Amino acid sequence: MDSGNAPRERPRESAHSYGLKLLAMRAYSIRDLGRKLQRRGYSEEDVSETVASFTGSGLLDDERFARQYARSRIVNDSAAPRRVVLLLGRYGIPRGLAEEAVAGTVEDEELNPADSAELLARKKAATLTGLDPAVARRRLYGYLARRGFDLDHIRSAVATVLAER
Repeated sequence: MDSGNAPRERPRESAHSYGLKLLAMRAYSIRDLGRKLQRRGYSEEDVSETVASFTGSGLLDDERFARQYARSRIVNDSAAPRRVVLLLGRYGIPRGLAEEAVAGTVEDEELNPADSAELLARKKAATLTGLDPAVARRRLYGYLARRGFDLDHIRSAVATVLAER
């Protein structure tokens, strides 16, 4: 007899249903969604079938993911193109596809990495007031380097921003 006090087990949702919930929240790369489903405990077969189904229906598309991610990181976060290519690699996006997505974003948005580096350097320099100039220079260099800017762009941006102080 059921005493009514024992917790009822909910039927586990399918990998397909869980995958749809994930995709409703944000875009995923093929590898990223597969890993997420595996970590949730779904069998390799269920994961493969779900990913194949989503890919076949167009819900899951690495090219579209790469373009969306590149645009978001470059335009909204002011990340350097080189860094975005590396970040896309972490999601399982092949390097060639990542480079195409980044180049397309830079071209579509008419972005200049030197201008982006200078803009970020200005923002960061505003937080470094009162510091020794050598310390401010070092922090600006590190800040821009961590965002993936080329050394030439960093040098130019730091020199310009510090000269204005």
